[in-house]
Amino acid sequence: MESPKTELQRVTTASNEMNEVNDCAVRAVAHASGVDYRKIHSMFRINGRRNRGRTFVHISDKVMQTLKMETRDITQTVRRYGKTIKTAQQFLTRGTYLVSVRGHVLCIKGGTVMDWADGRQHRITQVLEVTNPGQWVIPVAKFAKSEPTNPTTPQPQTTHGLAYPLRRAFGKQQTKCGQ
Repeated sequence: MESPKTELQRVTTASNEMNEVNDCAVRAVAHASGVDYRKIHSMFRINGRRNRGRTFVHISDKVMQTLKMETRDITQTVRRYGKTIKTAQQFLTRGTYLVSVRGHVLCIKGGTVMDWADGRQHRITQVLEVTNPGQWVIPVAKFAKSEPTNPTTPQPQTTHGLAYPLRRAFGKQQTKCGQ
């Protein structure tokens, strides 16, 4: 088990190598699951997240369902003891949590904020407790790169912009890093 500081540096280095920004949800799920950042990043991309773009909540939900992450909403319990990241960090000393603030999501593991927002006074909007830590199922075949069978045959275009019409049609929430 690596220290939180080492894990944070490992995920940050992987994100920087991929020239990523606005990837707070990818980082949070990578920290919460303990799975390599690159694998989680490819899962988000396959589920519709654009590189260097915002992550919509329904995409994060799909990735967590694929990993079979079980979560429990404990927002009301946490709000009794603290309403900001700084105060919640003191209360959430055991376990793994995904914490949402306006426009950002982060992971708190064992009382350590695994994000740049450590010690900030951002107001919490939602807290999800990860109830099955370390029991992730990664479907390798689904996320492996496959070569086209016949390179002369045109391949169907993927619709990476699908999330934007869904947001307009269904009012889906979105998260944006760095705010």
